[in-house]
Amino acid sequence: MFAFTSLGVDIDRSINTGRGPYIFRINGVVHHRIGSLIPKEGNRPQYAQLYIYDTTNEVQNRLAIHSSDIGRDSGPDAQIVDSLISMFNRYNPLVKQFRMARDRLLSPTALDVRIKLFGSSDTSADRYSLPAVNEFAALLVGDMSSSTHPCDMVLESQQGRFTRVSPIHPALMALQYPILFPYGDKGYQMGIKFREVSAGCRGARDEVSMMEFHCYYQHYRRGESNPVLCSGRLSQQYGVNAYSCVEANRLSFHFFNQKLLRSETYQGISDALGRGASTGKDVGVKTVLPTSYPGRRRNLNQNYHDCLAISRVYGCPTLFTTFTCNANWLEVEEALRCEPGQKPPDRADITSFVHNFHLQC
Repeated sequence: MFAFTSLGVDIDRSINTGRGPYIFRINGVVHHRIGSLIPKEGNRPQYAQLYIYDTTNEVQNRLAIHSSDIGRDSGPDAQIVDSLISMFNRYNPLVKQFRMARDRLLSPTALDVRIKLFGSSDTSADRYSLPAVNEFAALLVGDMSSSTHPCDMVLESQQGRFTRVSPIHPALMALQYPILFPYGDKGYQMGIKFREVSAGCRGARDEVSMMEFHCYYQHYRRGESNPVLCSGRLSQQYGVNAYSCVEANRLSFHFFNQKLLRSETYQGISDALGRGASTGKDVGVKTVLPTSYPGRRRNLNQNYHDCLAISRVYGCPTLFTTFTCNANWLEVEEALRCEPGQKPPDRADITSFVHNFHLQC
């Protein structure tokens, strides 16, 4: 209802049959897209357009997204929607920029208006210096420069195509989940440095990875409310979406660093013939993933040979044991008691931690 971008993904809805806890599962590649500031003639406003077009009836336009739920007990409340709109108008810097664009477009002498969402990897401005100006988004009026960084996005008032938001854009999560980020917090971006800690605990790297950033952001801290963890099904969607961005970032790294993986040794004709290939359909430029990448064929083959090697030394296994997590364990109940209103399926971080603890014991 409040998202700026659309979540283009194939959601698996067959798994939730009512016989177990709710599970958010996706298939395929995730795409976050954002369109023009004003909808085409005859189309209803949606996503970011709701912050600009027909704001006089904004509450009704947002409620119309879930019109089938109006009147039910679980349907959206118009008063809550209106209070959330007021909160975003006051505190969210992204919403403020879109409201400024709306005021410009309503002006009788309106010029060409665009919104620029910065994707710069320069983290020194907000990490090591006092904030001076808002560098999250900017309103472009007239024929100003459209882009200065490869990750910058410029939204025009009328454009016939959708703009895909990069997984490493710092505004990605704030655009997709404004409820979880009411202040428009910056997300992951390139160049975030580690804090000064004892040497040797993080290896040769001096910058935070995307996985480490999301793990830190979703870490539970006693006495501190974390909307990312306390939002039920929305927290599940955020976690899955964040991990999909991590996977996309990893695949992008492997795609642009094939020379480091020595992939040319797998692309020759002699290698194809050595594998028994009688035709040339398998010969060409391929993207090779390392054996350390989980879930791929090379990784599965390596794990399979490791299992055979262990069985050859220690003998074949004679017992197959499964271990499940009990939601009524005392540790889980005590952890959930600190945040009232939550259920075990809503806190996968607690159940997985307690499960691993019992498994080690």
